[in-house]
Amino acid sequence: MRRFDSQERGQIDEATLDQQLDLINAQAAELQSDIRNQHSRTIGQRSDRAASVRRVAAHNAAKSSVPLRADHSFTIEAHRSGITAYPDTTFSTWASGLRTIQNLRTTLTQHQPVDCSLMYCMRGHIWIGMAFAGACLCAQAQWLNQPTPGAPRMPDGKVNMTGPVPRVNGKPDLSGIWQIQAEPRGSGLFGLGESPPSKYFVNILADFKAGEEPLTPAAREIFRQHSQPGVVGPSVRCLPDGVPHADVLPEPFKILQTPGEILILYEVETIFRQIYTDGRKHPTDPSPAWLGYSVGQWDGDTLVVDTMGFNDLSWLDARGHGHSEEMRVEEHFHRRDFGHMDVTVTITDPKTFTGPFTINFVEELLPDTDVFEHICYENEKDAAHQPGKAGK
Repeated sequence: MRRFDSQERGQIDEATLDQQLDLINAQAAELQSDIRNQHSRTIGQRSDRAASVRRVAAHNAAKSSVPLRADHSFTIEAHRSGITAYPDTTFSTWASGLRTIQNLRTTLTQHQPVDCSLMYCMRGHIWIGMAFAGACLCAQAQWLNQPTPGAPRMPDGKVNMTGPVPRVNGKPDLSGIWQIQAEPRGSGLFGLGESPPSKYFVNILADFKAGEEPLTPAAREIFRQHSQPGVVGPSVRCLPDGVPHADVLPEPFKILQTPGEILILYEVETIFRQIYTDGRKHPTDPSPAWLGYSVGQWDGDTLVVDTMGFNDLSWLDARGHGHSEEMRVEEHFHRRDFGHMDVTVTITDPKTFTGPFTINFVEELLPDTDVFEHICYENEKDAAHQPGKAGK
């Protein structure tokens, strides 16, 4: 990497920054490849599935061309991929390098002079981080390869994802570890271990043409504010993801089904959601909550969940579409075979949208594994490096 010393301070063009970014990503990819070659082991469908790496990277990638990593999360991906658990410092310094480029890029767009000596400092941080990676220790995850009881299997021992739907008390059993299916990844640079997110994770209104989104004037203004440089969403600041955003995260969640209640355990933030199926009604005057208040009932083999009582603090997607406390979400969960669950979500919010709209996606079963503890704020260092002030 070229060194920019004090003799070369001044303005540099964006092409130079892009070259530095390409080189950083190439070096990091080479590092990951070397480590995988030394410490690889296959764990089926959980291979190369990151935890909050994907959330932070995709949130930032949705707002800029530079994807960032969560500082605390690659150890979770290491458990799942069967590779070394890296010290948090390693990718914290790599993320700092990418953030430096992002800040320089922002400065360029504002036509301000740039101190190119920052590039040299960034170079040092990156290679210090890579040195840490070379000296890392192995760690074993608990219940990583625990076979799913009763799962239909093929002759080679793999789970038959198109096998019959399990049932309990005459209804489909939705229990299991699930994660949304995503669209194929397009071109561009991505963080290490990052899985492709669903289009609805990036933009809840992805099915609408640009300029035809059903947003009220107030909602368009909120979206404009959230799109300003330096504004990051609540989840990037380690606050909870709301509904339905938590369902479309590129991260797993666990469903536990009982006769009168269904629990959803979201790996990200290690938080839970309760869906009551015991016939109760919504509370008459609920205290606004991040995940709202959910009641469900069965319509044949489809679970229909009605959720209300939200606060207005969460974002509906990585781009920054907001909502009001009047939002109501109706979800339909239909397990069509052993390994796939069709989900339909209808969002109604008169203060935010000019009319109800519906999205459809598929959750895929992740067999023979489990969710892991994930505490976002543990060793969190991204927010302090974001330019500007974090927005609502």
